[in-house]
Amino acid sequence: MGRNERRARERLEIRRIIMDAARQLFVAENYASVPIRLIADAVEYSPAAIYRYFKSKDDIFFALAEEGAQMLKEHLMRLEYPVGANPIDRLRQGFWAHYEFSKAHPEYYYLIFMDRSAPRSTNHRHSTLLDDLLPHLLSLIDACRTAGKFPAQLDRGDACDTLFVSVHGPATLQVCGRRRKGSDLDRVARNSLEIAITGLSRDIRAPRTARRLPGAAARIAPAAQPDRRSRSARKRAINR
Repeated sequence: MGRNERRARERLEIRRIIMDAARQLFVAENYASVPIRLIADAVEYSPAAIYRYFKSKDDIFFALAEEGAQMLKEHLMRLEYPVGANPIDRLRQGFWAHYEFSKAHPEYYYLIFMDRSAPRSTNHRHSTLLDDLLPHLLSLIDACRTAGKFPAQLDRGDACDTLFVSVHGPATLQVCGRRRKGSDLDRVARNSLEIAITGLSRDIRAPRTARRLPGAAARIAPAAQPDRRSRSARKRAINR
């Protein structure tokens, strides 16, 4: 092995060590609460040394997010659908795989879908990888519409969001360890997904206009208008 190859391998190994330490810290503390110094302490490097391998803390996060997004993409693309399978069964399998990913890789799931303090970039590769999954999921919904399993007028974007949320809720409880005592989150996730599929197949949708709940306030008070009088005029009014 030549010198350049050895240096490249060593660089990748050190990047891996930094990323592993950062991933654990981001999950334990949340992204915003972890300074570069803390990551450096965890790997016994100086903060300046970290910048030799990553331009910024955001750069570390995006490397982790890209890695996680690639794992999720591979997980979904490995699904094997039986020839002639019912479109609903294929749809169910596709969205269930998302829940399975949250169990197999909870730290990556947290970083990609749950940490609100983490940076967001639509131009980064991890966003592109996630966007690549959307056509596959939409095609599963289209197949259900074509087969008459879903109404033809069903908005496939809304359907995709509804199905995603049905498994994301139980996945979040799983990742955060917030399950109710005795709760079987696998069963909860399956039930939630089935309810979503049934609702979509029957075209059950919320009304587009919000309905006022009984006993709710009849009217929301309008926002107070700014006092545009001069300072002297306001002072005279107060002293009257």
